[in-house]
Amino acid sequence: MGTYSKSKRKHSPTSGSTKRIKQRKVSRNPKFFALAAILFLAITTLGVALIIPKHQNLNSQASTTGSFALLSPGLTQVIKYTGQKYFYAPAAIQSGTSTYMWVCQNPTAGVIRDDIYYYQLSNNTTVTSKIALQGSGTGWDSYHNCDPSVVKGTFKYSGTTYSYALFYTGNNVNASSNNQVGVAFSKSLAGPWVKYPKPIVPYLQANDWGAGQPSVTSIDGKGQLMLFYTIGSTADTYTAFRKVDLSNMTTPVIGSEMRVTNSGLTNAQGQPDILHNADFVYNPTEDRFYAIHEVAGATDYPNYISSLFEVVSIDGASIWSGTGQWKVETQINSQLSKYPRNHNGGFLRNDAGALINQNTLGIYFTVSCSATSSPTTCYQFPQAEWSYRVWKVQAQR
Repeated sequence: MGTYSKSKRKHSPTSGSTKRIKQRKVSRNPKFFALAAILFLAITTLGVALIIPKHQNLNSQASTTGSFALLSPGLTQVIKYTGQKYFYAPAAIQSGTSTYMWVCQNPTAGVIRDDIYYYQLSNNTTVTSKIALQGSGTGWDSYHNCDPSVVKGTFKYSGTTYSYALFYTGNNVNASSNNQVGVAFSKSLAGPWVKYPKPIVPYLQANDWGAGQPSVTSIDGKGQLMLFYTIGSTADTYTAFRKVDLSNMTTPVIGSEMRVTNSGLTNAQGQPDILHNADFVYNPTEDRFYAIHEVAGATDYPNYISSLFEVVSIDGASIWSGTGQWKVETQINSQLSKYPRNHNGGFLRNDAGALINQNTLGIYFTVSCSATSSPTTCYQFPQAEWSYRVWKVQAQR
């Protein structure tokens, strides 16, 4: 989940050419050529055989999806802090009575640099917190590490079998560029995490935002995964996925890139929008994917992060074929959160990347202030990042 910003590293791409950098610090960089993208997808996907993932439930009485209603009384801040630290791009797994969460956070107050922090929460109270992943050395991911997404499986790497994979965005510069998607492995949700030394989705075009904001779901409960991510360049911004098999990291299998459709998405002005900085969750009962993504629309500072985001859904066959149309399920905006910026959202999922309850969406998202915010509720500007905080809400149908 992230957005481009001028000097920060990880936000998401924006409507032009970069991605969420300090929203992951990449800012939103998609150019509005959604119609062209739709035509391109329609042409290039004709004749491609439909691939059915093993985790699909082919119970053909395809269930109708109902719209989700937000439960505003359940709106709660998750991690509380008052100093010059930011928390954003949450990834959350529920297991038993605990919630396990990974967020982007700056380790040093007042300094913009992303590490991935781990929190174990019980009844919204922090039980454990520590650094999970950070930049080190001189490699491709030596500076920012952000946009976590965690999934359970069986992954053999360097003679050891691990139970969890953590995908992330990494880069090697203090800027919103050079992003690539990496992976690390662990025997437990609490870590420690062992990084694979090379990016899983490399991106070698210097000065572009790159590839990042991964979101992963399991196909077979083992090593086969669906890996979604954002691509941001000066020419284009889009969401794609690859089928990957990381069962044996001596010979990892990385499938070809497939674009995810933008059809059905509009921005705050009603114009075609581009899917980026999205988190995904799978509903096997419906064979349907849900995505949470940012909607273009903010104009005042910080305009590199969105004022609202929405939850959309699409059938599994459309994801695999790159076609179909998204259905809007619900929207989170300033009227709900009471904050002018709402961005970098993620779903509460089980450890396979699926819904815990098909009628309930657990939504974690980041709020922040703007230049015109009330000083009684927002952090002193101009540094927008210091107001990034994670909140949660539920939606039901």
